[in-house]
Amino acid sequence: MPENFSLHFCFWGAFVAEIAASIAVVVALVALWLASTAHRHTESTFTKYSSCLDRQVREAQVEFAQLADKIQREMKDLERSHSSADSQVREHAEKLNTLLQRVKILEHELKSLSDAIPPQFRRPPPKRAGSDFSA
Repeated sequence: MPENFSLHFCFWGAFVAEIAASIAVVVALVALWLASTAHRHTESTFTKYSSCLDRQVREAQVEFAQLADKIQREMKDLERSHSSADSQVREHAEKLNTLLQRVKILEHELKSLSDAIPPQFRRPPPKRAGSDFSA
């Protein structure tokens, strides 16, 4: 009986080991299947998220490009108005210089005409407030 018992125990142990190995293989396959499913889910979520993010980035790029074009147009308009304002300032400065030269000439002629009048016929110039002309 001990011989039979040990042989029976040996077969019983091998049978249990086969069952344990089979269960281990099944558990490993289920783990692989779960990992694969999780990976597919994560990958699809990442793909959706990245496509959404890509779309938002492209929209932002388009908005920034439009804004940059608008700013460039405004800068060109400002440069044109600035250059026209500069030319107007130069023209006005030239006109002012011309008028100041004419005023100086007129002052000089008025002084020479005043000096040409004999002293007994001269009148003192009327005093005006804020008058800078010298007689």
